Amino acid sequence: MTTATYDPNDLAFWYPRIASVPGLLTPTTEIIQTNARLFDLLDGDAPDAYGELVGQLVEAAERICPLGGASSNLGPVFLRTGHGSGKHQWSDTCWVANRVLMGWHVTALVEWSASVGLPVGTWVVRGRLPVHYLFSCDAYRGLPVTREFRVFIEHGNVTHVQPYWPMEAVKEGRPDHPDWQKLLAEASTLTADERNTITAMAFHAVAAIGTGDWSVDFLQTIDGHWYLIDMAEAARSYRYQPTTP
Repeated sequence: MTTATYDPNDLAFWYPRIASVPGLLTPTTEIIQTNARLFDLLDGDAPDAYGELVGQLVEAAERICPLGGASSNLGPVFLRTGHGSGKHQWSDTCWVANRVLMGWHVTALVEWSASVGLPVGTWVVRGRLPVHYLFSCDAYRGLPVTREFRVFIEHGNVTHVQPYWPMEAVKEGRPDHPDWQKLLAEASTLTADERNTITAMAFHAVAAIGTGDWSVDFLQTIDGHWYLIDMAEAARSYRYQPTTP
């Protein structure tokens, strides 16, 4: 059903290389690849293998979050392609709260991918992580903001560490908490120990891949653990200098 290609920014490339690295935590992840002409969905056509893909994604969701019984369609999972999640359209794209609507989320992610020029050959279902939501953004379809950071490893060195969420982008999302600036500022500060932890994890991840300059994204769960949630080539990753409110 698939034809593998070399694409370092595809989760199907980097995730298998880092998934078993000692000390690296990652969300429960299943990868499905397809050759289906999914962009035909934008013209109102259901391409060959579309139904098969949706069925595979639902089955992956059941393996990751088995519920059974009358509530078998419930239990949220995170859906993305190998290149992105369209998270700024949260409840339409990546946050699948009802598996009956999996095909609808696939179509929304295909549309988003087409709008930003990304491929849709790799599909990923991930388990929900227990995180503390600082607040949600109404303009981003309820996107929850959590404590996340991005580490850049280039030429064997840490060249930059930034909070994942820029203040300006969050403001555009219309946060639903009156003290969102204070909450975001507090969550965007790393202790020395935290910085050492995530940079060490980033080094281990890049070493497992073996080549190149990378950005590595981490999310902190309620219990204080850091999970590696995404990677991309450093040159293609968004970089900014944090500002204060």
